[in-house]
Amino acid sequence: MKDRKLFLRLAIIFVLFGCLVNVRPLQAESYADWLKRDRKAYWKYRNPSLKNSAERNSTADSLPTTTVEMEDLPDNWTQFQGGPSRQGCFGDIHMWTKNHALRYKANLPSSTGLALSSTDERLIVPAGACIVSVNRSDGKIGWKFTAVKAFRASPLIYNKRIYAVGYDGVLFVLNAENGYIRGRHRFRASIESTPVITSNKLWVATLDGTLALLSVSDLTLVREKKMRASIAAPLLAAGKTLVIADLAGMVHGLDIESGESKWTASAGGGVIASPVLADDAVVVVSENGTVTLLNQDAGDKHWSQELKSRVEAAPIVSNGMVFIADHKGVLTALKLADGAKVRQQHLGGNNTGGMILVGKTLVVPLWDGSLRLLSISDGRETGRLDTGDGIGTAPLFVDGRMYVANSAGGILCYGGAP
Repeated sequence: MKDRKLFLRLAIIFVLFGCLVNVRPLQAESYADWLKRDRKAYWKYRNPSLKNSAERNSTADSLPTTTVEMEDLPDNWTQFQGGPSRQGCFGDIHMWTKNHALRYKANLPSSTGLALSSTDERLIVPAGACIVSVNRSDGKIGWKFTAVKAFRASPLIYNKRIYAVGYDGVLFVLNAENGYIRGRHRFRASIESTPVITSNKLWVATLDGTLALLSVSDLTLVREKKMRASIAAPLLAAGKTLVIADLAGMVHGLDIESGESKWTASAGGGVIASPVLADDAVVVVSENGTVTLLNQDAGDKHWSQELKSRVEAAPIVSNGMVFIADHKGVLTALKLADGAKVRQQHLGGNNTGGMILVGKTLVVPLWDGSLRLLSISDGRETGRLDTGDGIGTAPLFVDGRMYVANSAGGILCYGGAP
């Protein structure tokens, strides 16, 4: 009898101890944890007999692919690459223009040089090999997803799902609420170009020049097209035309529905910056500083202007003007109508991450850690913010607040309450 009571007591203690051990905070599922679910695939991927990275990467093609679990949700979450307008232009919010106070600074596990994205409540930040969710209200980390290789392209947000492509060619679909994996797809080449979603289809371009169209619902391959050169610039949906700028200096216009080529034009040099919409035209800036305005439907060249300086960031188009910041921190303003130079000004620091327009204020991040606030009408400096470290990506403006990522792994929030 005593032995039975002792046994029951030990069993209860064992069960309670097991429950306590398994109680832990909710965390996003890492890529490594996900692979362990399929032990056979996991050990193929981690097989130490594969001596070089090329062999290791090739085995990942055999890893299992899951489908995306989609709900019937309203399609009201913007992709936010360059803001809702896809032009880097944000509305004039009075509370921010009068209040530039630093609200908080959050620390990330790694620095980022990629564009930030936003949901209703969170910032989605690519940081090295991680995707990090940061609460917009207070800067606290919500969840962190860890992959194998670094992310070189900015993530998209669509229908409460995050679409993130790693440099190793793996596309992850994550739940925006908790970071859990909802799907994956493996490409056979590295990816630096930010994809684009149109009509529930995902366009992805790789560095070997492959352009793939996937179904958003289950990640099945709809079609694949081999382009003429490597693609690193973000893709742009311009009306019924998909605009693709490659590293060989060519710009391609494809029909979004059929994927057939509509036109091809020269950009004057390889392109890594995102093309930008300008009414019924597209502004393309090459690495060597050639600025070209093309008709989005026919590809006709309206004009071309050579700045003769390295440009890595997308331009801003507003009020009949095109603004370009080059690698040396020179800001050039051109007329959209004919490409004529209006003015040039040296800002005193390198620009590698682009800029945004908030109302009538141009916000230019520089590698010296400063944010220059300039009037678009005359270029006059109206303010300056110091983040403490170099800035390699354009800020994001949401609900009266501006969010900036610096090279030290910090996220800084400026402005009024959301």
